[in-house]
Amino acid sequence: MQKSVPSFSFGSAPLLGDIDGNGFAFHSKHINKTKWVGESAGDFTCINNLFELLPRTEWINEALVSNQIGQNYGYGEDMIKKHVQWIDVPALKKKMEE
Repeated sequence: MQKSVPSFSFGSAPLLGDIDGNGFAFHSKHINKTKWVGESAGDFTCINNLFELLPRTEWINEALVSNQIGQNYGYGEDMIKKHVQWIDVPALKKKMEE
């Protein structure tokens, strides 16, 4: 089953259960403002902390990641076989540089 997240909270405060760690990015200058804890809802905790601490949030309605096809055990065969498609998102790059 495919699910896009956030489904309900896009454009507003993160909602527990409607957020995913692979669907967000932030500038590295904010790395010390939160921690990704190794427990249940760790992604939500990190994302919500940043949302509350940062003065503005930019929402990008694009898929920033995709899953690999098959297993490759870290050998990068998916890259060699072109199973992964790299997508340049100029809007993301511009926003991340600000």
